[in-house]
Amino acid sequence: MYPMAILLGVAYVRKDWKMSQYAMILSGIGGSISIFHYSLQKLPLLSNAANFCDGVSCSIQYINWLGFITIPFLALTAFIIIFITSALVWKQTKGEN
Repeated sequence: MYPMAILLGVAYVRKDWKMSQYAMILSGIGGSISIFHYSLQKLPLLSNAANFCDGVSCSIQYINWLGFITIPFLALTAFIIIFITSALVWKQTKGEN
C-alpha cells in the first residue's frame, strides 16, 4: 500500500489519470494478500497452518474491534476503496481518449 501512495501522489500532481489502471492492479493484488492474511487470523484451520511466518506470528490479532475488524480487514477496506475510485477515474478518462 505504501508504494501506491507515492505512485498515486505523483500521478495526481502530473495529472496522469492513466495511472488508475496500475492502481487497480496493485489494489487487486494487495486486496488478495489482505484476504489471505485475514483468513489466517480468523479461520482456525489456517491459523494452525501459519507456521511459515518467522518471528512474529501472522495469526496474532493486534487489534480486534467489534470482533471482526483487524489490521488486514482495514487494509482490505482501503484497497477496495482505492480500487473503486480508480475504476471510476478509469471509466471517466476512457471516454476522453
